[in-house]
Amino acid sequence: MKHLLFTVAALGSLALASCAENKADVSSERKNEENQVVQAKNPVVVLETSMGTIKIQLDDGHAPETVKNFLSYVDDKFYDGTIFHRVIEDFMIQGGGFEPG
Repeated sequence: MKHLLFTVAALGSLALASCAENKADVSSERKNEENQVVQAKNPVVVLETSMGTIKIQLDDGHAPETVKNFLSYVDDKFYDGTIFHRVIEDFMIQGGGFEPG
């Protein structure tokens, strides 16, 4: 069950990045091991859809290799044109596997 939930969450994250057009850096506060607030820059992917814009902040501090890999797909426009076929409000969206037309 955990594997299924992880897979659905991962696919939902990938679907969110579809049609991503640009990235920007935003500052966010994070606490280090000594519980001190430190500033960190996390990349933000902007997802443009026919239903509006979604900004996705990636957690480079906790998943640097995953973020790097994900951004390489975004830069290669791998997700452009992805069709969303499942939406659960305030939870996730799922896309891929469908062709336009």
